[in-house]
Amino acid sequence: MRWAKKLGIATFGLAIGLAGVGLPSAAQALVFDFSYTAGSNTASGTLTTNDTPDGSGYYIIQGITGFRNTEAITGVVSTNGYTNNNNLFNPTAPYFTGEGFSYTVASGSVNIRAGLEFDPSFTSKIVSDFTASAGAPEPSDIGGLAILLGIGGLMVRKFKSSQKSTTFIAETKAKTLVS
Repeated sequence: MRWAKKLGIATFGLAIGLAGVGLPSAAQALVFDFSYTAGSNTASGTLTTNDTPDGSGYYIIQGITGFRNTEAITGVVSTNGYTNNNNLFNPTAPYFTGEGFSYTVASGSVNIRAGLEFDPSFTSKIVSDFTASAGAPEPSDIGGLAILLGIGGLMVRKFKSSQKSTTFIAETKAKTLVS
């Protein structure tokens, strides 16, 4: 009877833990994969935004990773830091406002705005095919699920082990009574 109570508590705890995994929290960021071509330049990577769009459907870009040509993209330029960028992003076209967003590479800052790319030398090129799509889940969601499943597995293993011990003790007592 004691093991049944422990199993019930463990199952309830695991169910509550799993219910919380993957649910967006108020401060959880959204992730979007992107790619584009502008003349001979190509770029692709991941944009990280806040989780709530403004009234026009734009999110604030908070982080970026990826490559532009062979240079690693190293970060987002703060608002108004390069060509009056506002770092707003919409997951559907037109994607950016007139001011666009700016990011850094080793050779300088790059700005993407309504159909144009301004490179570190402030030369503009037409962006021919910007695409964006929802990215992979946050690693913390996947990690949290793995931890919970691991704890659940350990609990099941411990339960089975204690059940074997209880069976062995019961069989030993039965043999002693028979003798």
